[in-house]
Amino acid sequence: MTPHGSSSYESDPTARLGGGRFAVACWTALGLWTLRWLWEYVRIEIPRQYAIPVHNRADLLSRGWQGFPWAPVGATVILILFAGGCAQIGGWVTGRLALTPLADPQSPARRRLTLEEWTLAFTIGCLLTGLAVLFFGLIGGGFPWTFFAAFVAGAWPFWVIGGFGLFMAMRSLVRGRLRGRLIDRPAIPTNRTASFLFVLVVVYLCFGFLYSLTPPIQSDGLRYHLAVPQEYLKAGRIAYLPYQAFSNFPFLIELLFLPPMALGSDLAAKGVHWLLMVTSASWIYLLAARLVYGADFETTSRPGASNWARLAAVMFCVTPVVFIVGCWEFIDLGVSAFFFGYVYSVAQWTRQRARSWLVAAALLGAGCLGSKYTMVPLVGLGVLWVGGVSLVRTVFEPARPLRVAGRRMLLLILLLVGLAGPWFLKNWVMTGNPVYPMAWGLFGGGEWSEANAEFYMDSALSKGFGKVIRDDPASIPHTLATLPYAVTFHWRSVGRQGPPPDRPRTLGYGGFEDQNIGPAYLLLLPVTLIWVAVAFFRWRRDPVRAWLALMLLAYGGLWFGAYQSNRFLIPLLGLVCVVAVDAGDWLTRRSRQRSRVGDMWSAAYWFRPAHWIVLSASAGIGINMAWTVWWIVLYAGYPSPVPMALGFTDRESYIAEELEHYPALSRLHTVMAPGTAALFLGEHRGYYCEAPYRIADWFDTPRVLGLIRETPDNDALLDRLLREEVRYVYVHIRHLLQFVHLRDIEPLAGLHPQYGLKAVGAAIGYPELETFMTGSGLLQELNNPDAQLSARRNYYDRFTESEWERFRALLLPHPRLRRLSNEALNPGSGSYLAEILP
Repeated sequence: MTPHGSSSYESDPTARLGGGRFAVACWTALGLWTLRWLWEYVRIEIPRQYAIPVHNRADLLSRGWQGFPWAPVGATVILILFAGGCAQIGGWVTGRLALTPLADPQSPARRRLTLEEWTLAFTIGCLLTGLAVLFFGLIGGGFPWTFFAAFVAGAWPFWVIGGFGLFMAMRSLVRGRLRGRLIDRPAIPTNRTASFLFVLVVVYLCFGFLYSLTPPIQSDGLRYHLAVPQEYLKAGRIAYLPYQAFSNFPFLIELLFLPPMALGSDLAAKGVHWLLMVTSASWIYLLAARLVYGADFETTSRPGASNWARLAAVMFCVTPVVFIVGCWEFIDLGVSAFFFGYVYSVAQWTRQRARSWLVAAALLGAGCLGSKYTMVPLVGLGVLWVGGVSLVRTVFEPARPLRVAGRRMLLLILLLVGLAGPWFLKNWVMTGNPVYPMAWGLFGGGEWSEANAEFYMDSALSKGFGKVIRDDPASIPHTLATLPYAVTFHWRSVGRQGPPPDRPRTLGYGGFEDQNIGPAYLLLLPVTLIWVAVAFFRWRRDPVRAWLALMLLAYGGLWFGAYQSNRFLIPLLGLVCVVAVDAGDWLTRRSRQRSRVGDMWSAAYWFRPAHWIVLSASAGIGINMAWTVWWIVLYAGYPSPVPMALGFTDRESYIAEELEHYPALSRLHTVMAPGTAALFLGEHRGYYCEAPYRIADWFDTPRVLGLIRETPDNDALLDRLLREEVRYVYVHIRHLLQFVHLRDIEPLAGLHPQYGLKAVGAAIGYPELETFMTGSGLLQELNNPDAQLSARRNYYDRFTESEWERFRALLLPHPRLRRLSNEALNPGSGSYLAEILP
């Protein structure tokens, strides 16, 4: 290998005919694929979506200013107080564990250690806050104000000290003087290039923060991420919600949404997820910094090393699927934050063997288990890693007793069970199944059924290569080879290609949901695979990198065998960012070369894999940032978030433009009699409804189907509803038609649109159908032989013929269902409210 003092390119092995040219050939081929994707996207997708940007620009220019947007400002204040409180609560734990040596204020690594302390404190504080919400919610009795009392009691030092510090800073600014030790170490980089990049990233994050402070309109959030906490607030406690299976998932992140919602700000609830995205990026920075600095993290400030860590964090944060989902009311970035923290803590324990890091790993692993069921095998793998490393050390150091490994594993398991067990215990008590609705065939429980499990599995397999693998297991090797290209270039949910008016051709597999990961990860695939192989080969000398390689492969295998959605790739993408910059830093230090201006014209310069890593990451960052800004500003759907953020669109108009049922749903409480509830038919998004309602999630047994099976006829069904104070039936016909295959529609596919609409309206007893279906996407589906109507068929396939006839009878003009006037409920929304007569 090259001596460390070498200064000639000829002595660098990467400049020879072997690995250097091979690496350049790989990156060149992948780069050409990327250019092809960009050309196809500009040529096909942008013209296809141009009508939406035109609408958004017209929307911004045509509306007058609605006034200063005070709601986002209030949400920001709530978010700051909540984040500070979580950091203070977590700080009590990290301070007692003494995880970071911050005693020396002159340490070159003080900034990195401060970031580590804050990231640890906030992440652990989120875990403890979520557990506190769960505890006080299960008790009830004054919930959620009992939680707020406990939260303030644990977090008040941060607010008091922070408020005093803010007052002193403002006082100093007014006097024109700034003093203090922190000013001697400015957080903003001093050179121009680094400062420009720093400001660019800050502006980019603020842009995403504005997007996150728009009213929630995503389907998953309206179905359970926000709708379930809303029901807990209505009930004044955390209780079992029948026919809403997803409310029994580990709900740690959703319960973090609950306190801001209790204060009346769902915008701040979305801001919590944005904050967890920033936390995930901080964990990526720390993981990369720990690798590039190694054991000298606390004492060394090696020039250029921090730039690699920053590159990893920025590359992760600007990934479109990370940035866009992080601004939604989802949980994926919360899961990622706990996952990265768990990987980091186990890596620190592997390096130091300190019990405090083992406790931190248990805390963050409990956060993983409390956020998502799929984290169970990954956290379990960490437990096995701790035991395995302890056993290996015992074998090679006989002086240490064998029982050390058992004690360490037992400590980790007991802490995980104690901190994550409440989520599984709650499910076991409420449903009889600790992992409800998963493993239903083993435990049973709730209203779930075999048909629901099959429906859920079919939906999961419809993503990516799921059905291809199930139908032909021998195709797995070819699928693995095709997967990176497909994920990068064919990520759209319908999995089609070809510009209109050409007939779309199917690619043989489903899409990976409508979320883009960008081209950088495909370009970095070769170096990632090589890094993983080297890490496993050197596992004895470098167990920390072997641990990261193990988690990377384990998560990739879990994703490949489960739900192939790009959204679920976020933890894997973060680890790839860490691996890529670590490989680039290692290659740079091996060559020990200083780049000069003239070197860029040398062929040997471009044969350096380290330069290609930087080029791929930098190009990917630029493309991803441009694509994400374009998508949010011009294509975020109806309406654009930009007018909302600038005050040109009020909250009511913003939501109503995206959710056609919102005017009706938000006004139900003004029409319904006090103390009564409504049964929802054809609508699964209960959020924004202030009135009590009975609903079922999309994947659960339809609520009306459960009632049909429990009653002999429809009259008995309506009598039972009246006994349960359910006096109204809310029907959303348009949503029912768009997401449910009605058996009466299938014979009509391909007919003339006019006859098709009339026949459908007559079949369901809704003659007004023709008046509002003209511009609906269903009209195109009914008359398009290549449509995806068959893919939406299995929701109501759970009905038998007799059950289906009873359901249709409820939609037809039933003598005991008196349809109320739609004037107060927006007649054009395709929904109506009917009162149940005695």
